[in-house]
Amino acid sequence: MNSLALDPDFLIDEVTGAEQESLWAAARAEHLAMYEAELATARHTLAERGILETWDAASVGNTYSLTWFSHGVCGAVRKTDQVYGMLIFDHSPRLYYDFQPERK
Repeated sequence: MNSLALDPDFLIDEVTGAEQESLWAAARAEHLAMYEAELATARHTLAERGILETWDAASVGNTYSLTWFSHGVCGAVRKTDQVYGMLIFDHSPRLYYDFQPERK
């Protein structure tokens, strides 16, 4: 972490544009690394429960069209065969899993 960000007497006005961009880049990289670690931990926990197929917020749209959300479940249409069902999701990190087709 850049030592400027930890200095209590540090004023953002004293930083040049390049230094600001460097600080923002470091903060973004740190946030992304933490998010990726949380995703890996969540996927590992689900795998221990036998749930191997998961999607993050960026990839769920490749497989499903999401139609509604309510308290940790969402309606989903599987794009490959247009089967309607539900996915479970966790909020943080946002992870979708355990598709259950609707029973007719």
